[in-house]
Amino acid sequence: MWKRVRGLKYREIYVKNALSRSKIRDVEYSLNPYRGCEHRCSYCYAPFVLHIPNEKWNSEVLVKINLPTVLDRELKKIGTRVHVLIGSVTDGYQPAEKKYEITRKSLAVLLKYGARVNILTKSPLIARDKEIIEKFEYAEVGISVSTLDEIKRKKTEPFSAEVEERFNALSQFSSKVRKYVFLGPIFTHTLNELEGIFSKASEIGVDYIIADRFRRREGMRVPAAFYEGIDYGELGKKLKNLEKRYDLPVFFSF
Repeated sequence: MWKRVRGLKYREIYVKNALSRSKIRDVEYSLNPYRGCEHRCSYCYAPFVLHIPNEKWNSEVLVKINLPTVLDRELKKIGTRVHVLIGSVTDGYQPAEKKYEITRKSLAVLLKYGARVNILTKSPLIARDKEIIEKFEYAEVGISVSTLDEIKRKKTEPFSAEVEERFNALSQFSSKVRKYVFLGPIFTHTLNELEGIFSKASEIGVDYIIADRFRRREGMRVPAAFYEGIDYGELGKKLKNLEKRYDLPVFFSF
């Protein structure tokens, strides 16, 4: 079944596998309820990882309609307490989730098997599932932020939620859940906003920050002025200073 949203197509598909082995440190498996993403971020690396043309990635979202059922079957074999990251190459809370609830249904299955979960999103819709997420013995929830400036946000993430809405959603989670901010990609204009981002993160009780550089790929439509000339040595020092001032652990790999 196809549906058009913002010139984008939804297609419901059936999958044979739910979990993928993860290469991310401390994460065993990745779970991606959708293939494709409605945010249409100009810096998205996912189509390059999955070897999908940008045009196709930005024109359709595949809805894995039977994912929760397949996930249940896989976890019966794998066992309990596995560590699963939701949203490694898509956003589990993109607008399609409001209708299909594939992420919500998958969370119920993961909870049933006592999994540990980590969810990264740009969407305030995650707050809808607060009661489910807070039932996990171990859960982490993160929001992705590259700027506080809405004009610049719209240039690189034209269909994502406003940053303030993301912070508000994250603030609704209790201390039962570890909260973090994924600060990335860091652009030249982000450098002048680091203080404000750390302040917002500290204000809502974030546990840590992950900082990531912009990793350019041929075909990404990001203005050169957004990423050229960044001194990563100086950036690292600035992040370390902010870490001390706000007593907020920062992890980065540049």
